[in-house]
Amino acid sequence: MVATANKINALPPELLRKGRFDEIFFVDLPTYAEREEIWRIQLEHRLASAPEAAGEVSAEDPSLMERLAQASNGFSGAEIAEGVVSACFDAYHERQPLREADLLRAISNTVPLATMQAEQIRAVRDWASQRAVAATAAEDEEEFPASTSGSADVTSWRGGRRIDF
Repeated sequence: MVATANKINALPPELLRKGRFDEIFFVDLPTYAEREEIWRIQLEHRLASAPEAAGEVSAEDPSLMERLAQASNGFSGAEIAEGVVSACFDAYHERQPLREADLLRAISNTVPLATMQAEQIRAVRDWASQRAVAATAAEDEEEFPASTSGSADVTSWRGGRRIDF
């Protein structure tokens, strides 16, 4: 069985003990590599039915995916998906094909949860650092220090402990 919880501390302790769930995994905000892949998937999905709307934008352009991933540091997967939707709406409203500028404007117009809820994200990461296994691949976590729970920038470190599989 697999379950998800946004507020795991609200669950009763007897539900969290070994035997109920074999392991608790912490899924953090996407890393750089994960954001690149999310951008690619979302652009492919949104532009598949109307390739003429893509204009200069191609989900197969690695340099574009790099720029979008860099610009969206701290974004959740849902925020990236909505950024694509917003950029498509803007392009449609302007009666032009989608451009990189539309995507970058959608990013700059979004205040991600990593900013709005930084204190809550920090608290969940602190909790996960001792109690949950990081779901992010070890090679993707190399861009982050092990933990700086006092850091004001929640995009600079990750939560969850490492285990060997």
